[in-house]
Amino acid sequence: MADICTQSVREILEHKIQALEEKTNLRFDAWDHALKLQALEYERRLGILNGEQARLAEERARFVLNEIYEIHRDEIVRFMSGEKARSNTYAFLASLVIGSGVISALVTYLFTR
Repeated sequence: MADICTQSVREILEHKIQALEEKTNLRFDAWDHALKLQALEYERRLGILNGEQARLAEERARFVLNEIYEIHRDEIVRFMSGEKARSNTYAFLASLVIGSGVISALVTYLFTR
């Protein structure tokens, strides 16, 4: 009778150990699966971030930074002032040329009559 009790206790314990091993194996399999899913999610997010980095770099390349503008602002103002002065000079010279042309035409008209 003790043999039968020992045998049945042994079978029960072996059955419980086997169930625990299966449960542990399932837990490790689930853990491995979760790590793979996490790695895929990290890859997806990094892909998005890398694309965003490229987009931001392109965006930055389209505009002049305030610091750079402020450094060169005086040069830009000086250049623009010089261009305006040159433009006024050219306009004055053009008016002289046009005016002399008109005067020349009037003189020619008056003396050829």
